[in-house]
Amino acid sequence: MRNLAQKEWVKSLFLAVLIIGIAAAAYAVYSFLTTQYQIGQNLAYQVQNELIPFNMENPSESEGLMLMRADLELHRLQADLSRSIIIGGAGLILIAVGWIGREVIRPRTAANTKVAT
Repeated sequence: MRNLAQKEWVKSLFLAVLIIGIAAAAYAVYSFLTTQYQIGQNLAYQVQNELIPFNMENPSESEGLMLMRADLELHRLQADLSRSIIIGGAGLILIAVGWIGREVIRPRTAANTKVAT
């Protein structure tokens, strides 16, 4: 383990993993928030949650097609939302691996282990 800790490329590797994890988590938060906003603006979502009154008894053909398109878009947005949650989880795992890896190979000195009195 001591040989591995002395190699500079291992430290750089764990730092790169840490930075990639932070970037993935940041992207996931941005993607989640924008997708959540788009879902709230979707016509099919608004009709499903009764935010917009819609006559289901006798809809016209154009209204039906518009609602079908909005529903397809809603399903795509929900898939994007799930994907952003998965990316965020992977980012958190990469952050943990990078952080723990850097902590394990960080050299311990007597000054670091002394307890302040």
